[in-house]
Amino acid sequence: MDVPSNSPQKSRGWQTWLKRLLVGSGLLLVLAWVFHAPLLRWVIAVGGAKGAEMAGIKLAWQVDGSVLGDIKLSKVEARGRMIEKATIGEFTVEYDAWRAARTGEIDIISRVALQDVEAVMDLRKIPTAEAAPPPQPSGPGKPPPLVWPKVIDIDNVNAAITLKD
Repeated sequence: MDVPSNSPQKSRGWQTWLKRLLVGSGLLLVLAWVFHAPLLRWVIAVGGAKGAEMAGIKLAWQVDGSVLGDIKLSKVEARGRMIEKATIGEFTVEYDAWRAARTGEIDIISRVALQDVEAVMDLRKIPTAEAAPPPQPSGPGKPPPLVWPKVIDIDNVNAAITLKD
């Protein structure tokens, strides 16, 4: 009589989980690549507003653009501690992230534009802070690379600032 042997099969559970992890990570990267523009707009809209709120400033804006191309903030409105009223019609940064990826060049900003700004600020409302000791020099490190836009457009800016004197 030949009886088939019931030898225990080797468990490959860790390999299955590793494959699932790699496929899931790849899928997340593809989704992030496809939806990078909406993700950027969401992060800026939510993160910027929450960050400003932590500083005591109410901030509202509309965000357009993508990670790889240009970014535009429009209808920016801010109110808060020392800011009585601040509005920016449009703030645009034109850059080419593809060029940075291809060439390794850091100076990728071609244009910065600021239009239709109205600001009323009272610097007397800044909370006073105790004088902090001067920072210690961090050593002989290199300074960060200089990134300067090729064109800066500033149009129709009105500001009224009350100084602390």
